[in-house]
Amino acid sequence: MVLSSKSHYLFDYGFLKKGEPYDYLLADAEYLGVCKTKERFGMFVTEYSFVLEDVNTTRIVGELYNVADYTLRLLDILMDHPKFCKRVEIAVLSTDAVESLAYIYFFQPKSIRGVNVKEIINGDLSFPVYAS
Repeated sequence: MVLSSKSHYLFDYGFLKKGEPYDYLLADAEYLGVCKTKERFGMFVTEYSFVLEDVNTTRIVGELYNVADYTLRLLDILMDHPKFCKRVEIAVLSTDAVESLAYIYFFQPKSIRGVNVKEIINGDLSFPVYAS
């Protein structure tokens, strides 16, 4: 099996960020810095955090990485793309307003009723402000 040397930008807002439980999965990735989404989405938390593509509450704050093709494929398996989460390319802005295209994983299920869900209205999982 030959692994591709192609790389991709990946935007993460949750458990892959530095200091989070699965950050080791990005050990070989190049950290490019903190950024936020250009468009607004919905950020929520239960036992885990997730973002919904069709809710436009806030810009999501996260980290941008340059990841190898094989890392992206591994993350697709972990995120059960496209069933549980859907990987989509979106525009992100660096802290100095440089725009890049990066992949993000959006939560797939259409209904989240019956689950203890809290909305994070400032889009920053590190310093969350919850909807009342």
